[in-house]
Amino acid sequence: MSPGRLGHGTWLCPGGSTQPGRGLPLWTNRYDGPTNGEDNAAAIAVDGSGNVFVTGSSSNGANEDIATIAYSSAGVQLWARRYNGPGNVNDGASAIAVDHSGNVFVRGYSYDGTNSIWVTIKYSSSVPPPRLDFQTLNNQLVLNWANAAFNL
Repeated sequence: MSPGRLGHGTWLCPGGSTQPGRGLPLWTNRYDGPTNGEDNAAAIAVDGSGNVFVTGSSSNGANEDIATIAYSSAGVQLWARRYNGPGNVNDGASAIAVDHSGNVFVRGYSYDGTNSIWVTIKYSSSVPPPRLDFQTLNNQLVLNWANAAFNL
């Protein structure tokens, strides 16, 4: 799988796998940063549960930040994080990896105002813990959760 630039301000992220021998997409998701500016995907990784992680650069209006997005195996966005380096200028990602514990590692560059420096970012827990809500209805316990990646 290779992420790519679909157009100004949009990432196209083919996810998961395709049907064997048919090449039909199972889901498609897009990312458009907060300013609807330039967004470019650079790397993609998949964990053992089929969650998809995409990283690249995204405009913040004045320059570019590192943007990293996590999707469930069904294509639902789990989280999105942005990194704006110490120089508050251009930052970009070049690689992403996920370890066996679900930690996400992004490698890239950041400009500190004088020099371009390497940056490594670690995001812990690939899937945030679910928010559980309990209530009773007709003497039965009803459980609701907000995390699309969490299943009972």
